[in-house]
Amino acid sequence: MLAQYSGFWFGDVNQARHDARELNEWAVAKMVGPHKSRFGLFASLPMPDVEGTLHEIEYAFDTLKADGVSIITSYDDKWLGDKSFEPVFEELNRRSAVVFTHPLEPACCKNPLKGIGPQTLEYPTDTTRTILSLLTSNTGTKYPNVKFIFSHAGGTLVSIAQRVFGNQVTSESLAKPAEPNSKLYQARHFYYDTAGSANPVQLQSLKLLIPPSQILFGTDYPFRNLGATVSGVQTSGLTGDELRGVFGITPSICLPDRRERAWLYRPNQKYQRRQAGARCWQNNDILQCPLILCCWTGSGHQSGGRNREIQKAGSQPADVPERCRRWRGHAGDACGIVASKAGHAAGSGALGSRKSFDDATD
Repeated sequence: MLAQYSGFWFGDVNQARHDARELNEWAVAKMVGPHKSRFGLFASLPMPDVEGTLHEIEYAFDTLKADGVSIITSYDDKWLGDKSFEPVFEELNRRSAVVFTHPLEPACCKNPLKGIGPQTLEYPTDTTRTILSLLTSNTGTKYPNVKFIFSHAGGTLVSIAQRVFGNQVTSESLAKPAEPNSKLYQARHFYYDTAGSANPVQLQSLKLLIPPSQILFGTDYPFRNLGATVSGVQTSGLTGDELRGVFGITPSICLPDRRERAWLYRPNQKYQRRQAGARCWQNNDILQCPLILCCWTGSGHQSGGRNREIQKAGSQPADVPERCRRWRGHAGDACGIVASKAGHAAGSGALGSRKSFDDATD
């Protein structure tokens, strides 16, 4: 899934609109169009520019046939539950859209602890901030058709569950359906990926709060080892049925229009675990994978410092939009949104097996 990262807001409305349009059109022309059965698109949006965002939503869905949209957790001093964004979510709700989110170092909290990178603390914390902003504004209740996906198992949400949900997180309450339209009810209808969270501590804790049916596979490749991420999810204590959900069934439900592509994960699948798959996981070499379970991106955001282009997937740097090459930063999540037989992609870069990428014909 091409989850183009909408973290290129630098205060210039016209530039943001131009960048979103350029990336979306490039993704369709270079990736989705030539490989329709293999890749989908989460379109970039020029948030927090509401007018421009509404225009891009219309263009992305009606003209480019996007599968969803990608946004970041905060823009300047506004999180996603801010009232100013209501027109955006009204339109996304009307379209029953999938909305993938990824965190950044927010404007309020730039490097507050010396020696601690924002990915360690501020990213997961900002995911939680935006979840809380959606819960307290009742955005999930107002716009129930929007399918939100949050990175990193929801950030720090589980750690502060009692502060957020009160007595709804007692063992007795958790065993029952949440009260309609309560904070817990809304939280249980969001989706959460496993990027940076592929371990029993986080996934087992998340499973206590959120139904396993809401958990999607994700990685931080190339910033985390691919094989370790896959192994981490497999050994996190999830049952066989839950693993099948994380790797395939849940993504196909979240994205029903892509269901025909989904390859449902089976823990005993030799093709996946032991042949080329095992080789690529051990070597952390995504280009060897027959089934791609992670994402890579070349677009940027407001903080950070890497510029990754699509040459790893077989294209030349010249094929990457100029603006993309100039951006500061990186991203790399929301993987496993579709467990496609050919592969996954994110951002303005893409990942697939060498054969599936170079030899794809549709």
